[in-house]
Amino acid sequence: MKLILWGLVAFLALLWTGLAWMGVGLVSLVAAETGSVQDLGQAVGQMPIPAWLGWWMDTAMLEATRAALADLLTWLSGFSPELGTLVSWLQPVIWVTWGLGLCVLLALGGVGHWFIGRFAAPKTIPRG
Repeated sequence: MKLILWGLVAFLALLWTGLAWMGVGLVSLVAAETGSVQDLGQAVGQMPIPAWLGWWMDTAMLEATRAALADLLTWLSGFSPELGTLVSWLQPVIWVTWGLGLCVLLALGGVGHWFIGRFAAPKTIPRG
């Protein structure tokens, strides 16, 4: 039972790490490409949709989503023209959040390990 618990913890830790890694990659891409939100909206509007994504989702829906995101970013540029330069601050925030989340996950795994060891019935070998 403990092996299953730690396998699940490891799987969730890998998912959590992958999510943080993708988030940092996205933030790096946005920070490198743009200096303001309006530039970001234009970049999103011109970004081509990868062909492999068409296998997973309807291309018309992807086009509509991309256009809506570009419009949203263009609209946000009126509120904060320098939001694109602040995007680089998100990388440390993502990694600190990742670290805290991983600590919580490991702590929950430790509590589960203790709980299983404390309340699981000991295995006995029948004599006879």
